[in-house]
Amino acid sequence: MKKRTKLLFIAFVMLIPYVGLADEGMWLVNLIAKYNIEKMNDLGCELTADQIYSINTASLKDAIVALDFGSCTGEFVSNQGLLFTNHHCAYDNIHKLSTAENNYLDNGFWAYKMEDEIPINGKTASILVRVEDVSDRIKSDIEREKATGKFNSFTMRRIYNTLEREEGAKSGLETSVSSLFKGNRYFIFYYKVFRDVRLVGAPPSSIGAFGGDTDNWTWPQHKGDFAIYRVYANENGEPADFSPNNKPYKPASHLSISLKGINDGDFTMIMGYPYATNRYVSSFGLEEKMNVSNPAIIAVRSQKLAIMQEAMRASDDLRIKYASKFFGSSNLYKYTVGESKYLKQYNVLALKQDKEAELVKWINESSSRIERYGEVLPKLKELYSATTDFQNTDRYYQEALINGSDMLRFALRGKGMHSALLKDNSASRTMETMSSAAIEHFKDYDLETDKLMFAAAIKNFYENVNPDHISKEFKALVAKFKGDYSKVTEYVYKNSFFATSQKLIAFMEKPSLKGLQNDPLFVLTNSSLDIIYDLRHKNEAAETEIRNNERLLLAAIMEMKGEETLYPDASSTMRLTYGTVGGFTPRDGVLYKHYTTHAGYLAKEDATDYEFVVDPKFKSLLKEGDFGRYADSNGNLRMGFLSNNDITGGNSGSPVLNARGEMVGLGYDGNWESMAGDIYFHPDFNKTVCVDIRYVLFVIDKFAKAQNIMNELSIVE
Repeated sequence: MKKRTKLLFIAFVMLIPYVGLADEGMWLVNLIAKYNIEKMNDLGCELTADQIYSINTASLKDAIVALDFGSCTGEFVSNQGLLFTNHHCAYDNIHKLSTAENNYLDNGFWAYKMEDEIPINGKTASILVRVEDVSDRIKSDIEREKATGKFNSFTMRRIYNTLEREEGAKSGLETSVSSLFKGNRYFIFYYKVFRDVRLVGAPPSSIGAFGGDTDNWTWPQHKGDFAIYRVYANENGEPADFSPNNKPYKPASHLSISLKGINDGDFTMIMGYPYATNRYVSSFGLEEKMNVSNPAIIAVRSQKLAIMQEAMRASDDLRIKYASKFFGSSNLYKYTVGESKYLKQYNVLALKQDKEAELVKWINESSSRIERYGEVLPKLKELYSATTDFQNTDRYYQEALINGSDMLRFALRGKGMHSALLKDNSASRTMETMSSAAIEHFKDYDLETDKLMFAAAIKNFYENVNPDHISKEFKALVAKFKGDYSKVTEYVYKNSFFATSQKLIAFMEKPSLKGLQNDPLFVLTNSSLDIIYDLRHKNEAAETEIRNNERLLLAAIMEMKGEETLYPDASSTMRLTYGTVGGFTPRDGVLYKHYTTHAGYLAKEDATDYEFVVDPKFKSLLKEGDFGRYADSNGNLRMGFLSNNDITGGNSGSPVLNARGEMVGLGYDGNWESMAGDIYFHPDFNKTVCVDIRYVLFVIDKFAKAQNIMNELSIVE
């Protein structure tokens, strides 16, 4: 009896988020006055809802920026457009700017005057102006389109585009319609999008990426994970393309920075742009993720990463070439491994099934509910079962035949070349585009490393998908070499003009349709792509039905539980999450405190491992221990801390704010025990890993001696 009581209690505290828990939820900022502010004030927040989000006066939301339309978050920290974000958010920019002479990844970069700041081609910074509920309009348009009998996969995009164009023309702003609650609600977001963004500062990777992949998704961490940009505008303060005549943007609001630090139990709030969660997915969708999608990601990326890592450890040149690629691939891989582990450990599938049983009971209490919702769960079970084979192939295709090696991804451009050459034997414009892409591709390409990744990728695909989903050309190639994938690889790389820059240039100088059609890599990728297109077309109706029934399932949950208890899944739109600072106990006998210090950083030093190298100058500074106003009450330099705020990808670089709305850190990671977080928020184990703002300022001030940056900041002692 005691055992059963205990199990029931565990099930209760681990409920899937049909009801919002104390620190759970990525809430829409425009609705916090309605749903959240009282709870926030009870936890210690000293702000009003209007101080956080207002369309009439300057508020915190005006200081929060979506970088590259939501890939990361940044925040204004001065009235001159200075912007903080994470080092790992700037990693690719820093990598591309680095050369043998100016290795900004290893040595860092600091602009000591504005004219030294480096423009980043294509980088954007979006500032939210306002949000409006357009559910009635969108739903009306959907019903009208359905009545025509021509509703298809493109109809929703057309409905969105029409409204976005209308509102964009009226407002003079860039607009984006977002489907929330799986299509049960729709909101339109209005933005100013700035296109002149310049790199101002970044610490060396030995600070900004300390611990590398080893420490990624773990605690304790000691990363100084920050970088600095500046946003520029035209003379009227409006968005503009890069120009030397542009001026630093003056935001309506920027964050003050607190040196008072944080303590266990202190209120924290994070505002940012979380990318995507799927917490309301059905148990059948979760089974597909656990048994099909995640295993494919793990199988392919584990081999690819091992190959890259061996090459990077063997050569500094290859380490620099593959640094950004390795980080991008390993980040998802390690997350997927952790997600798979903790979905099982927390028994999330059973918890979802229990909640669905509760929902069925509620549905069956009313004939009208039975009519509307009675078939939704049986239908989802049927649909997911019918599409499992396709989902497996599609996931392996994406992981192996698209992302398995650099050349596989690059060769996809052959499809566009083929279309152009069918129309025009010279296809000069296409060849010019291809030439530009080739420069970027071969800059960070190593032939021998890519061969190893290619062989592993095609083997993974060939041996893990339904044979009926493999093209006859692919099968013939494998049969020709009797299943020896290394020999297949040597043949392809020897005979494909995609394999080296010299061969590609020679082809583009004299392009021919026949030459492309005889290229073995083009034949492999193009024939495989044709099959994937055909499979996607055949499964399109079922996929649409799955989305419709997942929407209907959530509609039933919303009706049963009441909307005020629910928050929408993340969707690269501005959200707010609130919680408190604190450590946790991940397992019996282990207690993690809520912060780390410089002592832990120094203790991890390993001069033989590039992930744990410590810069000699920085080491000397830390050993001196002269941390001044950046020290805590014990004289230590705190580097990181934990809070139980609810975040996910896209929140990287988000400001961590105290009860007064002052910046105390930047969120940059989750702990290992929170890896199921995109599906399930665990109230005890989900943590946000943050860099302490005092550590950031110490690096800028004492290490970089960038007083020009320090002088811009609004610092609260």
